[in-house]
Amino acid sequence: MVEHGDVPFGDAVLRDLSSCLRPTIRREDLLARYGGEEFCVVLVETDHTQAVGAGERIRRTVEGAVFEFEGETFPVTVSVGAATVGAKHESPDDLLQAADARLYEAKRTGRNKVVG
Repeated sequence: MVEHGDVPFGDAVLRDLSSCLRPTIRREDLLARYGGEEFCVVLVETDHTQAVGAGERIRRTVEGAVFEFEGETFPVTVSVGAATVGAKHESPDDLLQAADARLYEAKRTGRNKVVG
């Protein structure tokens, strides 16, 4: 992965994680850091099954990547909450709240998983 110089550990992980995630999404999708250590991926024209599948692809990619910092390697995993626009989540705020609730469910129930 990337050489970091004097970059703090957490910043280095976030930078490498971002680099790892970019190839897992399509050009028309959006990847953004959302909060301290969270990322948000907005998938265009994607149904719920596809969104959960994309989350699983992201999870497996990160789990299989090699992360390095100051000459040492370490594992990184992600928890994913998936939500899609529909009758229950009409506004952007509703959608983010649903995804966030599912993310925390994934963390609460064992981490390194996708909850949709």
